[in-house]
Amino acid sequence: MPELTKLIHAYQNGDRQAYDELIQQIYQQLKLIARNHAQRNATLARISATELVHETFIRLRQKQGL
Repeated sequence: MPELTKLIHAYQNGDRQAYDELIQQIYQQLKLIARNHAQRNATLARISATELVHETFIRLRQKQGL
C-alpha cells in the first residue's frame, strides 16, 4: 500500500501524527507541481511555488471545512 494511503487510513483512525505527516508530504508534492507549472506558465512564474501552494491549501480548507 502506498505511503500516502497508509497515512490517510491512520488519520481516519484518529492518528493525529499521521495527519501532520500527510499534510507535510502533500505540501511537498504540491510545491513540486507548482514549481513545474510555473516554469511553463509566464503568469504563474510571477508568484513563488510556496505562495501557490499556500493559496491552494487555503482554498481546499475553505471548501472542505478543515
